[in-house]
Amino acid sequence: MYELEHRLVAAAALGRALKTDEVVHHVNMVTSDNRPENLVICPRWYNTWLLKRYAEAYAKEHFDSK
Repeated sequence: MYELEHRLVAAAALGRALKTDEVVHHVNMVTSDNRPENLVICPRWYNTWLLKRYAEAYAKEHFDSK
């Protein structure tokens, strides 16, 4: 069975397999950076909320008129 690297790294750091409702969020938004300190295990709804907030902050910084 195929498992994504960031999920394997997170599970090893946690000391157990991830539950099906747990997702791994990359803190610095670099999905190739799978260092344990860059990974946060969270529910899918929280990951979605975080990504929305990042997108809003990026848009405000780069597209809002000054």
